[in-house]
Amino acid sequence: MPSGITYIRNETNDDWIPIAKGVGAGGGGGGLTTGYHAMPAAAVTVATGTTTLIPTTTATFDINGEHDSATGRWICGADGVYLVFAQCYFATGTTGYRNVYIYKNATTTGTPGVLATGTRIGLGQSTDANGEEFPIAMCLVQLVATDYLELFVRHSQGSPLVCGDTATYPYSWLGIVRIN
Repeated sequence: MPSGITYIRNETNDDWIPIAKGVGAGGGGGGLTTGYHAMPAAAVTVATGTTTLIPTTTATFDINGEHDSATGRWICGADGVYLVFAQCYFATGTTGYRNVYIYKNATTTGTPGVLATGTRIGLGQSTDANGEEFPIAMCLVQLVATDYLELFVRHSQGSPLVCGDTATYPYSWLGIVRIN
């Protein structure tokens, strides 16, 4: 592989993907300065009608070391504009909506963590509850250093649903790229 280029490993194809040129020690100019992707380590059972944290404690890549594996938070290292995207798996249900949220600087109570305060910056919703659901949220957001982002979900099934089960479906994640 050429030097001066940052790569991530694509586990599906056992291949390397170039994501940034000139990033890192002595790299100078251009390319990604933040690239982040993390997944939950375990599924969470979410009570109906609660906005619940899905901790993304397993980083698949983290260019700047901004991931806190203890909390599952991504902690902003530099002021800027970021593209943030998230998706979460919901187990099979037959009624109601399934929401995925991206929250900034949230606090939670209890176990699993139920939202107490925070700023919602992204929402993805599915209303077709005739099977497994995978809603996606995406947004552009201005952040300052020390802001942190987390993945939350909510549903109206009427009974608890399992969310974020990456062992069955590896489609629950939080991703972040700095664009400015």
